[in-house]
Amino acid sequence: MDLTSFPGLPKEGFRFLAELGANNNRPWFKAHEQRYKAALKEPAEALELELAEALEERFGLEFRSKIFRLNRDLRFSKDKTPYNLYIRMSFCPAVPGQRNGGFAEGHLGLYLSLEAEKIMTGCGVFGFSKDQLETYRQALLTKAGKELAALVETATLQGQHLFEPDLKKLPAPFGPDFPYPDLAKRKGLSLWREEPVPPELHGPEAVRFLADRLGRFSPLWAWLLEYLYRE
Repeated sequence: MDLTSFPGLPKEGFRFLAELGANNNRPWFKAHEQRYKAALKEPAEALELELAEALEERFGLEFRSKIFRLNRDLRFSKDKTPYNLYIRMSFCPAVPGQRNGGFAEGHLGLYLSLEAEKIMTGCGVFGFSKDQLETYRQALLTKAGKELAALVETATLQGQHLFEPDLKKLPAPFGPDFPYPDLAKRKGLSLWREEPVPPELHGPEAVRFLADRLGRFSPLWAWLLEYLYRE
């Protein structure tokens, strides 16, 4: 595959997101909908397809990709602004027990978020299924726990980070002397990297750049496949 066939994301799309932040209402969006489609929606859809192919080559797996809707789900939110201020994509592999792409429980994925002034790349599982959580906790008690702690430490030095743990107290079966309490308090596991919008995104090197960024999560990816997604 020619990774330079995608021409890049227009800067106008990022300007649109910035202006949407100051005009997050339906009348404004309706007046600028064609601009949104031309500068952001259609280029993002083209990027999604080419990046999925690039990731398949890099990781040796078939991926299911998805772009999340710009419209916000307002059903349970006090914030009634109608639109998200980002474009988010997920790239989920065809692995045992995983049927659909996205942020669903138990789904392993690679993630990309495009915002007005920054991008986020990520890898992991937002929330383990009940069986996965048990498997994860048991793995932490073996050599796999030491391996995970080491790769997270290395990833942190490389600019990646974990979100805050889900739990405040150590759950069973961990005792007070368990050496990796931060990992034990999690009900999901994902690493992230934030950075200002790189200039590479606006040119033909965009796909290669993002595939390389997502490829840097390979150690966590391999750990999760080995210990949580083995057949």
